[in-house]
Amino acid sequence: MNLPASPAPSSQPVASVRRPISLFRKLVFSLLTCCLFFLLLEALLWGAGVRQLRDVRDPFVGFTPGAPLFTRAGDLYETTDVRRTYFNPQTFQAVKPAGSKRIFCLGGSTTYGHPWDDATSYPRWLREMLNQQNAGASWEVVNCGGISYASYRLAWLTDELLQYQPDVLIVHTGHNEFLEDRSWSGFRDLSPAVRAFAGFAGRLRTTTLLDQALGGSRREKPGQPVLREEVDPLLDRSAGPASYQRDDERAKMVVQHLEHSLQKICRVGRAAGVQVILVLPGSNLRDFAPFRSDFSQQGFAGSLKVTELLRQAEQLQQQKQPEQAWALLQQAVAADPRYAESAWRAGVAAAELGHCEKALQLFRQARDEDICPLRATQPILDAITRVSQQEQVPLVDFAAILDANGLQKRGCAVPGDEGFLDHVHPTIDMHRDLAVALGQQLQQLQLVAADVDFPQRARQIEPAILATLDAPRQAVGLITVAQVLSWAGKNTEALKLAEQAEQLDPQNVEVLSQLGRLYEKAGRLPDARRILEQAVALGPDNPWALYRLARLHMRDSQWSTALELLERSRQHTTTAQPSAFRAVLFRSLSQCCEQLGDLEKASVYAATAASQ
Repeated sequence: MNLPASPAPSSQPVASVRRPISLFRKLVFSLLTCCLFFLLLEALLWGAGVRQLRDVRDPFVGFTPGAPLFTRAGDLYETTDVRRTYFNPQTFQAVKPAGSKRIFCLGGSTTYGHPWDDATSYPRWLREMLNQQNAGASWEVVNCGGISYASYRLAWLTDELLQYQPDVLIVHTGHNEFLEDRSWSGFRDLSPAVRAFAGFAGRLRTTTLLDQALGGSRREKPGQPVLREEVDPLLDRSAGPASYQRDDERAKMVVQHLEHSLQKICRVGRAAGVQVILVLPGSNLRDFAPFRSDFSQQGFAGSLKVTELLRQAEQLQQQKQPEQAWALLQQAVAADPRYAESAWRAGVAAAELGHCEKALQLFRQARDEDICPLRATQPILDAITRVSQQEQVPLVDFAAILDANGLQKRGCAVPGDEGFLDHVHPTIDMHRDLAVALGQQLQQLQLVAADVDFPQRARQIEPAILATLDAPRQAVGLITVAQVLSWAGKNTEALKLAEQAEQLDPQNVEVLSQLGRLYEKAGRLPDARRILEQAVALGPDNPWALYRLARLHMRDSQWSTALELLERSRQHTTTAQPSAFRAVLFRSLSQCCEQLGDLEKASVYAATAASQ
């Protein structure tokens, strides 16, 4: 049987068939390659110490570069001269001694020690307690509290302080967040998607590298406000609390900015091996009415109803019928929950009747609905707590310390005058208690020996600290608080403090000048003239005393005498005086000249007033 012959093997190789790679796979491979490249680049930049863009630039505001807080002077760093308007004079070793520990206390005027200074502040108490009979490490506790400084300025300041090898940063902030005018118009206009992308980009070190290559630190973002080197409070350029308007969207942005600032401080501190401690601030809820109240959008009828209920409640209180007044005040709060004054007055009534929990709720409502929010609101307090939890840094609850002090002294866990000098500035005793709590927190972090008894040490150093506050210094502090109270419309309380200040230092021209002004506001014109004449006799070159005495003469149509005093005030007025004062001074000069028939001079002064 013949089989078919096998085909002869071919001498040509068989070509393999290759399938083309799909476009989808090419895109996936390209994307993976790019991701691996950027991940490697991010790792290299992290190793090189490049920071995330969100920790290099504030996405909300820019800052005008200025002088550093500290400059070197021989073997020490000391507070730069031009910064001493807002900060205490402080010094520390330029070369950190071996075995020593360094703490920077950041915050606003409470940290500064207002209405006095570092001498009675919690940083001073902590400094003395840590170094008292301490056989171990020496401690440098530096007061970096800046008057009117908010969290975003503290975050900016942290970049400098990290150069000085701190071991601990203590951050006490929250009351000054609404103090400066920040519009965030450009930031508000961004869509949620763009904001989300910007947030993601801010976490990349690659973005920081690109930003620096493009000169980002020298460019201003369109629509981004740029803050001055030092604080420019809105209140200093306006008519006080009346300049504030309700703006819920702005309030949300304020909280976001605070949260960003605190997160930055925690992140950069951790990256530098520095322990960060946050402080939850407290405020005077019981004895300080809202700075400004406004009705919600309920029309004239709604506001009229609330006003009438408040009037009736006041009458009942005068008639010693507190329960009936309390019932009407609750109705007023229910009629318009956003009218802060109603909530505060209802809180006072509730506290006096012993309804402590309800009182605390109402006082917090009044604080949060204040149109001029110069006390940390609940969203701000919540944000501070949230950052502490997210960044895993300790939180010292100063608000709880103040609540406990109120409970001990007045039977309700509601902070008031027993712990405060005004709306936010604690008494010296409360500075002491905060310092004790901070010392105990350092013990928990094992930075201080567990056997150190901080309450006992506080008692031992108390006489020395109080001795630094002599009568003239006490008078200055009291008159400073009186100015704040008067500015807030609390002239009765301010007058009491001013009279105390005058008893402590009857030769102080500023004390007498302020007391005379408050007597005038109270309608006690003979007392006002007597005190202001004393002030002018003691300080013939004091422009404020001269101006205030002149205003009294103007009230009595004594135009020649008033003009003479105003001219003397003008001669001693410098550009250091607030522009608002210069404006009213020149307007008064214009008015006197007009009354005396010198119209040409009156016109010149009126033009000068308008230019201030």
